[in-house]
Amino acid sequence: YAASGYRTITNTVNGQFNFTWITPTVNGNYTVFARITGSLFQEFDNYTTYFVMTNATEIISSNVSSSGCTLTLTGLVTSTNYTWVVSVFDSGNNLHDYDSALFTASSANVTYSASWTAPTTAGNYSVVSSLLNPRKN
Repeated sequence: YAASGYRTITNTVNGQFNFTWITPTVNGNYTVFARITGSLFQEFDNYTTYFVMTNATEIISSNVSSSGCTLTLTGLVTSTNYTWVVSVFDSGNNLHDYDSALFTASSANVTYSASWTAPTTAGNYSVVSSLLNPRKN
């Protein structure tokens, strides 16, 4: 879950309460569950609602080769600073090499090229692409 928490309510009849949480960073289906409990945590009522996150920022790697790939970044906030990082790991999960760049989004969708030193040892390698927002997550 992205966030959870408790609020204390006293002497309220037909009250309205607001609760906020961390915005999901991955597109998908999410559930919001709320319940009202007594002082001994016995449940009096509950409410469940659902929402679909469709505009989260995404990073997609394509055209992956032994020494680079194309990064397609979507859903960016224009004029906001971001950092992309591409890491290459060997089959033992050891970091082989990486590439990264800090950039200011000029539009909601941009493309970059990442490059790294091609491995000299035959084997299976993993390419992991990450996009960090201004909060570094």
